[in-house]
Amino acid sequence: IKTLFLLPSPYEIKNGIRFIRGTNNLVSEGLKIIAIDNLNNESIFSSITECSKAIKIDRSKIKQCLLSGETFKNYKFKFFV
Repeated sequence: IKTLFLLPSPYEIKNGIRFIRGTNNLVSEGLKIIAIDNLNNESIFSSITECSKAIKIDRSKIKQCLLSGETFKNYKFKFFV
């Protein structure tokens, strides 16, 4: 058991967001994604994939917007815990 506790966590925190260690893969468990359009209408999604399918924007672009805060196709994206 001691050896198990000495192993590094499988996750790392970057800018307050949890990633799988050594990757750029987000751990979305418990996080929701809010998509806000140019009329300030908010849609809440349980994953980036769900958001991507609903508003027809590629997952990688949504992820980039989440991390950078930039707007794309009149949508802003935010994390919601």
